Amino acid sequence: MAVGALLGFSPVGAKVNSMLNSNKISDQIYTDMRASDDNLTLPEEMYPVDLIIKGKVLSLDQSYQRNANVETKMGALTYDVTPATVEVEDVLYGTVFNKTITLLQHGTPSNSEAARHFVNAGDEVYLMLVKTDDGKYWSYNFDDGVWKINNGKVQSLTNKSVFKQFNHGDATSFANAIKNAAKAKVKRPNTIYNN
Repeated sequence: MAVGALLGFSPVGAKVNSMLNSNKISDQIYTDMRASDDNLTLPEEMYPVDLIIKGKVLSLDQSYQRNANVETKMGALTYDVTPATVEVEDVLYGTVFNKTITLLQHGTPSNSEAARHFVNAGDEVYLMLVKTDDGKYWSYNFDDGVWKINNGKVQSLTNKSVFKQFNHGDATSFANAIKNAAKAKVKRPNTIYNN
């Protein structure tokens, strides 16, 4: 299936398909594939979320090429991924059976644009996640699902209006809000979620 179809034939999907079909894959794909609907409520934002945890990043692991399961004129599409091992300290929503999870992050540490979005060893974080078929996790919508905790405050690179109220706010209040929203999550009618 074409990536544009997965993205709901959005302008982002059209741009990605154009890049795939011309084989001009760039680091810009990371920036351009963020979900574009900025009118969702907090429970609607939580619809695709499988797991919300509080954790500590133990390590940034070796980058590798991950298969995108998309065939192009040049063969199978792959992309750079840098996994991080995260110790699970608390589960706010969902179920996890291990003491650690693997968070997949787009890009490599040598790509400064990608690396500025990474979690790093020692970071305390809240993560809103979707599970992959191989048991690893992605942030549910890039920066929107990654919140670093520093001195009792949370911070994210999110651009979503629904989350901006929490940026630089109290970590406990944020945790309670996303936990309650996840428990009350709903799918907005006629909305195509990217995950």
